[in-house]
Amino acid sequence: MVSAGTLSGRAGDTLTMGSLTLANASTIAVQLGAPSAAALFDVTGDLTLDGRLSITDAGGFGAGGVAVEPFVGIAHVVLDSEAARERGGAAALAVRHDRMATSFATLGARLAHGFDLGGVKADLRTVAGWRHAFGDRTPEAALAFAGGTPFTVTGAPVARNALSADIGLGIALSSQARFDISYAGDIASSTQNHSGRATFSWMF
Repeated sequence: MVSAGTLSGRAGDTLTMGSLTLANASTIAVQLGAPSAAALFDVTGDLTLDGRLSITDAGGFGAGGVAVEPFVGIAHVVLDSEAARERGGAAALAVRHDRMATSFATLGARLAHGFDLGGVKADLRTVAGWRHAFGDRTPEAALAFAGGTPFTVTGAPVARNALSADIGLGIALSSQARFDISYAGDIASSTQNHSGRATFSWMF
């Protein structure tokens, strides 16, 4: 951890931290806790420190870094169904034109974590958020048989508030092969939706 200071060096000087080497005037983004990180600093050349340098050793535990990305999402979905009419006798069905407009607002976070699993590279990805739906939430269809009285069919309503989650694990079996498994679910007070997926990829 570096606080209240600026580390600088003359042209040609380098600063090495584990497997990372910084040349003069370098600009980088450092992800803490990378598996290759080391606890020792190797400084060559004439480097100066303006301020204070505080180094904390975590005991050499290489757990890998976790990237967290909060997000806010807004979506507007419009379903426009044209009118239709069957041909036939008394059982011919007619469907009226219908339009359904629903908006969704989602507040959540994306997390990514890379680590070693039995000597192979793996990554765990998670997307979780709270989703709020407003507008038209109940699908309806106005139907009528030939010469009959019109009636309305109502579908399952879209949940007003739901917890949405997507969790995936990817394993690089080799430089060409990769295996991914994931789970996706939407959980509300009255409805639930769960799904899973497994994928094997071969690059050539």
